[in-house]
Amino acid sequence: MVRYSIIMPVYNKEDFIEKTVRSVMAQNTAEWEIIAVDDESTDESLEILRRLEAEDSRIKVFTIENKGVSNARNFALSKACGEYVMFLDADDTMKAGLLEEFDRILSEQDVDIIFTPFDYINEKDELFASCESGFAEGVCDIEKFFSTLPDKQAENGFFGFVTNKLVKISIIAENGIEFDTNIKLAEDLDFFLRVYDKAEKFYFSDKKSFNYLQYSQSSSNTMTVDYYSQIIIQLRLKKLLQNKGLNLKKGGITDRQITKYICCYIIEQLPGSMKAFCDKQKILYKNADAMKSITLNGFPVFKKLMLLLAKGKMSRLQYFVLNAKRKLRGGR
Repeated sequence: MVRYSIIMPVYNKEDFIEKTVRSVMAQNTAEWEIIAVDDESTDESLEILRRLEAEDSRIKVFTIENKGVSNARNFALSKACGEYVMFLDADDTMKAGLLEEFDRILSEQDVDIIFTPFDYINEKDELFASCESGFAEGVCDIEKFFSTLPDKQAENGFFGFVTNKLVKISIIAENGIEFDTNIKLAEDLDFFLRVYDKAEKFYFSDKKSFNYLQYSQSSSNTMTVDYYSQIIIQLRLKKLLQNKGLNLKKGGITDRQITKYICCYIIEQLPGSMKAFCDKQKILYKNADAMKSITLNGFPVFKKLMLLLAKGKMSRLQYFVLNAKRKLRGGR
């Protein structure tokens, strides 16, 4: 068994993949493996990976049928031999000395998860922002962790990023935790909420872990969002916090986050016919937990109107108002 399994799903990343892999190869510890899963790339990504695999036996390359990033990560987890696992996207790069920092922490503390801050960079390798946890270096009190999680997640998404964590792999394996292949956005937050539920000891490091590349060709820029899935994920977060003993305020941050996605579900991607819209709304109405979470706190007048109509299950009137507004804006 090696110490660190680094999971890397790959799809059409020929411009980035070698730099990403070499950022791991440059680490000061030898106790790692890369599980690179090529998701039927149509560019030269696989050829580059095979060349790197021949150069270093710690790089293990697999190619599978194209079924998306969550399926690729699940496959990689089934092949991982490490004591700890970290995810690294094929266009991001690991910071120098990161695994050495993990070695130091783990020599002093038996922890389940290590959280790290990270940097955002652009295509010119210029740093333009950082994502911080807000926690002091060291082991975190579990009550403080869960009480801070909802506000921090809403602020900058820190706890939902897939790459800025090192996780004891036994937590994932023993609890059968996998990425949900039906979720196309925020699947990493969904995954880690289940990990957090089972973990017992959290450590926050001040060492930045990786460079997160933001570029114009990112697939997330054009992705159609399944807002109902986002509602479900936020409800899972709310239930987790309640199960951990938090007394959540009605209309607080968790309810506002759920309501934000309910608004998007109602307003965005408006179906063409009234029947299709009403059928879509029935799905929301049947979710009692979602309906109970609706709050008007902090929302503008038009969204408040849509939410009030949702609470009254007045989908036909909603459709009429939304269509009227769209026509007034020239069909947008």
